[in-house]
Amino acid sequence: MIDSSKFVVLDVETNGLSSERDDLLSISIYKPDTNEFYDRFLPLELQSSVLTTEINGITKKMLKDKKLLTQDEFNEVCEQFELKSRTILTYGDLDKRFIKRYLARHKIKGFDELSFRNIKDNIISTAYTNGLLTKDNLCIAFGIQGVKDVHSGHNDCILEWELFKFIDERLLFVSYTNEFCPEGVNHRRESWYIYEFSNDYIVPVSFLHTHPKFKKILKLPEIDIEYEEAFRLEFSKKCSPVYAYQPAGVASEYLITTMLSANRIDSREFLYKNKKKLNYLGSILAEEVETVYYTENSDGTISAVDKEHEKHVEAINKQTLAIKEEIGPIVDFIKKEIFKGNQILSQELIINNDYNLLGLCDFSNNYGCLECKWHLYNYGFNKRYLDEFKYQLYITSNGRPTYIMVGGENDVVIQRVKFNIK
Repeated sequence: MIDSSKFVVLDVETNGLSSERDDLLSISIYKPDTNEFYDRFLPLELQSSVLTTEINGITKKMLKDKKLLTQDEFNEVCEQFELKSRTILTYGDLDKRFIKRYLARHKIKGFDELSFRNIKDNIISTAYTNGLLTKDNLCIAFGIQGVKDVHSGHNDCILEWELFKFIDERLLFVSYTNEFCPEGVNHRRESWYIYEFSNDYIVPVSFLHTHPKFKKILKLPEIDIEYEEAFRLEFSKKCSPVYAYQPAGVASEYLITTMLSANRIDSREFLYKNKKKLNYLGSILAEEVETVYYTENSDGTISAVDKEHEKHVEAINKQTLAIKEEIGPIVDFIKKEIFKGNQILSQELIINNDYNLLGLCDFSNNYGCLECKWHLYNYGFNKRYLDEFKYQLYITSNGRPTYIMVGGENDVVIQRVKFNIK
């Protein structure tokens, strides 16, 4: 049970996102145990007009003749709302940044005595939610009433308090439709699903790249990676990548799977049961997005499910068949040098109980494992970028010799990977 006497809620309305260039337009503070409010408009200083009226309803006329915040008024507010003894709740860090900059600009002392807590600290999410992970959208997803089209600091303070109470000490995990999908969802709509995280849930290691907060939660060791080139194959121009759709990289990986005669492991039942350990709380539905659906053919090509994608898939298959004509040497290297002529597995499930992580290895057997990052052709072999996948490589290696294959614009390179655990 949250003790409301230990918190106050802060919300600001601003004239943009830069605390250096944009004006602070209003300050609102809410004391949830007494229902006291502080609402204060501030005059324009840095800009000549209000640019965010559609968002917050504040107009230039409303700010006319408003006075700057003074040290005495700040001290009074701190005393009335116990700002120096309570934790100040915000959603995101924008409110804190603007208050800090405003007080510094006007030489008002006392910011260092304030203690803030970001409600979003309890949310594990990716940075690529396209601006959808707002407090309004979360409130709607959780059934919290009071969301309005035009924001006001007063109303936002109430919403943030209700959101904070709903989350409480729980960790929330936000994932994309294609990562986890409750039954019956329409894959043609981009959706973000919100779960209550459970310690019983085994985290897919790929989420360490997309959801970096997991690295802190799981207390992972520091890993340094060394790369040593093992094989390089130059392509002719007819193998130039198709950039229009992600399936181009997936198709190239599937082609290699067929040429290696790899035995694909089906772990869907285990992954489904693992997903069920998360408590589904709600979802955020976004705009309709175009998705290329395809089926796999025995020759390494793919077929479009929808007729409107046939031209795109035809271009991908043209590239795939061109690669197939030239990729023989690297397939032979993989078979003989990495996997020693033995049966190769595709998508082997690896579980690391020490760090509560799981990974699906692209290609593996007892002699080694190979991760395929063919879709990184925009980067080629870029150590700094590939290091983002170091935990994935470490977990799927499972103590075996490890390699990573990266497709560049005109070549494909296999690097031998060595781990240094700190």
